Amino acid sequence: AYDANGEVATAAPKDAVIEIKPDDSTMILKDVTVKDADEDAVTVEDNKFTMPGKAVTVTVAEGDLVQGYAVNVAATENGTVTVNKTLAAKDDVITVTTTPATGYKLGTLKVMNGATEVTAEADGSYKMPEAAITVTATFVKEEYTITLPTNVINGTIAMIRNPEITTEE
Repeated sequence: AYDANGEVATAAPKDAVIEIKPDDSTMILKDVTVKDADEDAVTVEDNKFTMPGKAVTVTVAEGDLVQGYAVNVAATENGTVTVNKTLAAKDDVITVTTTPATGYKLGTLKVMNGATEVTAEADGSYKMPEAAITVTATFVKEEYTITLPTNVINGTIAMIRNPEITTEE
């Protein structure tokens, strides 16, 4: 744990991965800055960084600790739904990825904030509201069209049912 008003000194070996996270699991650190002893920036990704082999200073500015909201994915059949974040702050970009099972396609995709649907951005992503959201998807069987000629001469064209294919009526 760290004290936002104080300083913590600890030893860590070079190449150790250090994660910075708040004690409250519903809070999110928006911007964490890490600089080494030479004042060079250390890359921070998902609030983690690799020790550069020098002393570092970690800075979390006031206001960078914000409330997080759950990004829930409802159970679904015939495909999978994944999101880029399971906890997000207001206005974070949420990316939803759907992967239908073989023979299925995406039927519906809804992102709901309670009873209110969250509107997708132009690129298909969603802007996180100031509340938890639930992503729900349905997958439907693919349907294929077969176009047969109507003017067959000296023969017939018929569709023979494949016993491995089942149909739902």
